[in-house]
Formats: sequence, structure tokens, C-alpha cells
Amino acid sequence: MADLALTAANVLAGDGAIVQTAPAGSAVTAGQPIYLDTAAGAVNPAMAAGTATQALVSGIALNSAATGQPVTYVVAGHVELGVVLTVGAIYCLSANAGKIAPAADLAHPDYVSILGVATTTSDLALAITNSGVQL
Repeated sequence: MADLALTAANVLAGDGAIVQTAPAGSAVTAGQPIYLDTAAGAVNPAMAAGTATQALVSGIALNSAATGQPVTYVVAGHVELGVVLTVGAIYCLSANAGKIAPAADLAHPDYVSILGVATTTSDLALAITNSGVQL
């Protein structure tokens, strides 16, 4: 499978969503997994094929934002991604910046950051696990 083709306008916080807000360090699109650049105090699109820091997922963006604008993101709970999911499938941070992929798509030398499990065809139970392990 390929990365999920999300529609930013359809991304919504779901049941029990816990959200946070931080400024964007670069352009962010709703639905993108993001990481917190602690030195800058800003969030950026995360990616499994980057550095260990870039693979340290903080949450899923709920809104699109330009550099410096606020980004609200889900850190736990449920998120509606606006795309058809495979029930029971485990979804991870993709090797491509700001993308989500099925776990089976990860390859050497990607970092493994699990985002969650699809509980319905539209709902992802977000349970972020940043393993720090590189394939």
C-alpha cells in the first residue's frame, strides 16, 4: 500500500481526543503527523526516514498552518482522518514527511513510530509509540 491520501478539510478530532497547540515551524497541513522541535518550540511535519528527532511524533495536526501560525493537534484519543482505513490495521509514520502509512510499508532505515489502530473505516485510535528503533 501507499501513504494515505488524506483530505485536510475532513480531518477531525474524534471521541476522547486530547489536543494541544503550538506554532508551526514550517508549513503544516491538517492530518499530518508532526514532531516538536524543542529548540524552536514549534511543530513540523514528521518523517520516519529523517533524523531520530524528526521521527518523534507529537500528534496529528487538526488544522493547516503557515510558519508561525498556531497548529492544534491530537496527542491521544481518536482522530477522523477523512480517508478509508482498514479496520484493525496498524498505521505508522511514513518515510515521507507528514504522511501516514500502513506498518507493512516501513523499510530500512526508517524509524518506527506507531500512530495507532483503525477501529472503524474512518477512525484511528491514536496511541503514539515512538520506539526510537530504526529498521
